[in-house]
Amino acid sequence: MALLYENWPMALADRVSIKKKQDLVIYRLRRQGDKGVTLLAERNGADVRVINEIWLLNPYLRHAPDAFRSPVCVVDIGSNRGYFALFIASRLEDVRLFCFEPEPENFNLLRANLSLNGVEAVELHKAAVTSDQENTKTLWLGNEPGLHTLVSPDGAPASGGRYTGQVEVVDAIHIVPALHSVQAQEGHIDILKLDTEGTEVELLTAAVGPGLLTAVRYITAEVGYGQEARCLREKVENLGFETWLEPPYFYALNRRMDDRSDAI
Repeated sequence: MALLYENWPMALADRVSIKKKQDLVIYRLRRQGDKGVTLLAERNGADVRVINEIWLLNPYLRHAPDAFRSPVCVVDIGSNRGYFALFIASRLEDVRLFCFEPEPENFNLLRANLSLNGVEAVELHKAAVTSDQENTKTLWLGNEPGLHTLVSPDGAPASGGRYTGQVEVVDAIHIVPALHSVQAQEGHIDILKLDTEGTEVELLTAAVGPGLLTAVRYITAEVGYGQEARCLREKVENLGFETWLEPPYFYALNRRMDDRSDAI
């Protein structure tokens, strides 16, 4: 962590602290190339853990191509507080971001983090991306900011599990018009990232039928360990993708698309 954070003692203290502090703090990351990054977060232990995962382990780009065409179009479904979006923006020179995040507090921090780092080429959607036609959905709130989900916890005890027992009704958009809109503007999607706490497989499956994924260069998602993930892998491979299922992550690289442009 000392190599990642300029103010690493505070980040380390927040990461290991038993007492979860809810006040906001700015973590200053050491320069990435020619770009420094500052991240607004809660001192709750969970935010710094997510930042560590994205910057130190880099799980989402594990099988990404060496190059993308420019500008790089990135769709971030389940943007949380913007940490992945800013990771991408710090790695690439010319990025167009389309971010979807339904939970109000997360969305506000997402917008604040992008503004704090001067990221302007971004389109923000305060909405959940779904595989059905409902305009609103029930969001089950997790004990951590990254655990909110559209999947009912089936009455799991609020005190002992991942969820608080509280819900919010949020706006929703179907994945097909969501991706259609981006492709209409950009012509392609270079990176499609999904982290929606349990709906990733159904979202990608819904996008397979209309052929939307054929215009996507690289897919990265958390899909879990089940049979559904293996079925999804087969469907995506039939579209011409090379895939990797490394639970809980799923990766797919479209071998039919040209991979010209700026390197990661």
